[in-house]
Amino acid sequence: MADASRDGVTPGSVYVYAPNKAAAIFFTVAFAATFFLHLWQSHRYKSFKVTGLLPFCGLLFVVGFAVRSYGAFNFTNVDVYIASIVLIYMSPPLLELSNYHILGRVLYYVPHLSPTHPGRVLATFGSLSALVEILNAIGVMYITNPKVPDKARDVGHRMMQIGLVLQILVVAAFYVLAGIFHRRCARDSIFSTSIKVRRPLVTLYISTSLILVRTIFRAVEHFGFEDAIRKAGAGETPAS
Repeated sequence: MADASRDGVTPGSVYVYAPNKAAAIFFTVAFAATFFLHLWQSHRYKSFKVTGLLPFCGLLFVVGFAVRSYGAFNFTNVDVYIASIVLIYMSPPLLELSNYHILGRVLYYVPHLSPTHPGRVLATFGSLSALVEILNAIGVMYITNPKVPDKARDVGHRMMQIGLVLQILVVAAFYVLAGIFHRRCARDSIFSTSIKVRRPLVTLYISTSLILVRTIFRAVEHFGFEDAIRKAGAGETPAS
């Protein structure tokens, strides 16, 4: 860890604080394990058309946190910082998109109980996820580039905030859609006759909850941006 001044601000660090080296390495290894697990499962069950995004997102996380691990030891390197932020922020919306795709396939098993046409699930949520990705990409580009003016950096930060809030709302819509379908299946005793419906739903709930916790954490972090800026001083941009 680099020497930090008061309020935890590390002079010269593009992260403002000194990045945690052990955490970055741990998450690199952890996501590498999940990447290989999803890759093996997709290959074993020949499900790349449905679950192909899972190993892809795992790979993005592995590379992102590997770069972050390097950046933890070189926290003055802006290019490394930008690369790690972009890679890490790209994955969650894509993971959500994968969940929406899987939910759409589950709805096809019992289409008459689906709250909406199963084919519209991926198109609708995919469009919203694309919007979130665009907001995140432009926002990250602005807030991590030291050459842009402060006004543009503020705009980028606002775009990140909007993207995170929209992502939370999309997750809420997912819960509503899946919850209505779940209740209808329970009412008609579908779960007692088919494990192809209940197990994927439970897995989707767990996966989406993890993404939601991460998104809420990021949202709280970004909405506390102004206070961090005041502590860090002009010209510094805090990041996770």
